[in-house]
Amino acid sequence: MMIIGYASRDQEIGAYIFNRSTLFSSDDSIHFSIECNGGITKDIVPMSYGKKLGLALSGGGSRAIAYHLGCLRALNDLGLLDEVEVVSGVSGGSVMAAILGYADGGFDEVDNKAVQFLKKGLLWPSLVRLIFKLRFIPALLTFFTSVIPGVLIGGARKSIQFILSLLGFPKKSVSWLNRFRWPLRRWYSRTLVVAEELREFLGKDTLDAATRNNKAVVFNACELATGTAFRMSNTGYGSWRFGKGKPSDLLIADAVAASAAFPPGLPAFDWVKSFEDTRSKDVRKKHVVITDGGVYENLGVSCMEPGRSGYYSVVTYKPEVIIPCDAGTGQLSGDAATGFWPFRMSQAFEAVYRKVQDATKGRLHKYVENGQIDAFVYSSLGQIDSRIPVRPSNWVSRDDVTHYPTNFSSMGSNDLRKISTRGEIVTRTLVSMYLLCE
Repeated sequence: MMIIGYASRDQEIGAYIFNRSTLFSSDDSIHFSIECNGGITKDIVPMSYGKKLGLALSGGGSRAIAYHLGCLRALNDLGLLDEVEVVSGVSGGSVMAAILGYADGGFDEVDNKAVQFLKKGLLWPSLVRLIFKLRFIPALLTFFTSVIPGVLIGGARKSIQFILSLLGFPKKSVSWLNRFRWPLRRWYSRTLVVAEELREFLGKDTLDAATRNNKAVVFNACELATGTAFRMSNTGYGSWRFGKGKPSDLLIADAVAASAAFPPGLPAFDWVKSFEDTRSKDVRKKHVVITDGGVYENLGVSCMEPGRSGYYSVVTYKPEVIIPCDAGTGQLSGDAATGFWPFRMSQAFEAVYRKVQDATKGRLHKYVENGQIDAFVYSSLGQIDSRIPVRPSNWVSRDDVTHYPTNFSSMGSNDLRKISTRGEIVTRTLVSMYLLCE
């Protein structure tokens, strides 16, 4: 059967083709085909896609959680969400990855739990816990007994090394000074307060808990001392520099908190964990300093990139199709203040961060060209509107959502609706056109 008419106010006249049997179905895909697919189309019927799917959920605070919720709604409607074999999250994306990956029930439970988290937020509940539950007392104690002495000793060490270098001593000859460090590590901080709040919401299960449809779930972070990726998953955690730890040794909530510990606002996690060397199989306790995964790579794609060796990489997967969901705001407006030092540094960080994102996108294109992956679909909140092929009647523009800040404050219903709808529209349109309508 063919229906000819106007698809929406923004589209030219189009032809819509459906199988007769499909017209008597109540499936949402019919509504989507009529509403979204301008021009000559074919019906989008959810079916087994038949390829290994990897889903990457970027950082971006509450904005990211809302955008990813919309992305998941679209994938669920298209019948693809249950076919995702690995979901990888960073910062806000890690919150969504935990909600999805460790859910017991159907998608309605995932949806409701994400909405509940967004309406409550993480910032103010953590501040309430810090102040009214007296968590500021151990935080101050560790600050005065660990942080300040460590800073003073570190500053003295650097000063001595600098003076010796001016006197002509080779750098290697004074490296022994690096052994002088304050022995007390940072045993409590505001980041642990955030982790305690997440334990209230996500529970106290460890990473090896049962996952939804046996998905692999990855939380991405960065080890500050070595500047390397530190990944935590239901199969283990660690990095090539430290080895692999047992997933039963780390709480899901703590892994999410570590992935979301943005350095300007939260101290890094200071852990001593047992790691097994991936080559020698020796097990040793090692000290790691874990911070926000966006410092290293904010998309969460790197654990799924082809060519990674399991001999060195602790957490690695090989999906055939990768779907990155990017909650970043896209191109900079060009009107940001850059004169004052904090603004200048903020823009400098933003520029470096964006070039890392661009490099990741470039590699994804190369992987497809070289046949290393079959395809990827890049769903971006900041996508330029004119480059999105079609616009349904419930369209949410880029300008409607990019103003939302990057934080974990509670989100109002209107912002939640706009950002999640944007994620749903962009993901549904691009996945349908580039994966399901081949």
